[in-house]
Amino acid sequence: MKSDHKRLKVGITGLGDVSSFHIQAIEMHEEADLMAVCDTDPATQLKVEGVSFYTNYLEMLEKEDLDVIHNCLPHHLHYSVTKACVEKGIHVLLEKPVSISYEEGLLQKELEDRLDAKICVCFQNRYNQTFLELLRWLDKEETGTITGIKGLVTWFREPVYYESKPWRRKKI
Repeated sequence: MKSDHKRLKVGITGLGDVSSFHIQAIEMHEEADLMAVCDTDPATQLKVEGVSFYTNYLEMLEKEDLDVIHNCLPHHLHYSVTKACVEKGIHVLLEKPVSISYEEGLLQKELEDRLDAKICVCFQNRYNQTFLELLRWLDKEETGTITGIKGLVTWFREPVYYESKPWRRKKI
């Protein structure tokens, strides 16, 4: 961690749909303070009050003394923004997916291995009922020793989900 203070100074890049969950989690955490947010759309500033607002993440990284960034940007921006944060010693909580390619995922791992900042990926499906039932089943004594497991999660999204955000379902 780059500073001595006890409370984490947190920033968010991307104030789209998922950011409200991150804002709420940060506000509820007793050892974290939301200090700055960044989005290219100035209208999203209305989502948060009392914090610095930026439309350029590089400017935010330069001006703010942050410990961690919640990277909630569209998938194709995950690597470049995560790289900039980690190179400045800022930890990253990254929304899924990790990257848009296997190669970018490897580059992120190399960044974390080489530098002091950590990259964590948010996989909220671990709280789905299906997954929780699988854990209960695996805990049963009669299940025995597991030597391998494979899972597949599928769900249907209405076309409007993809139409509402042009970056969804695309590798830009």
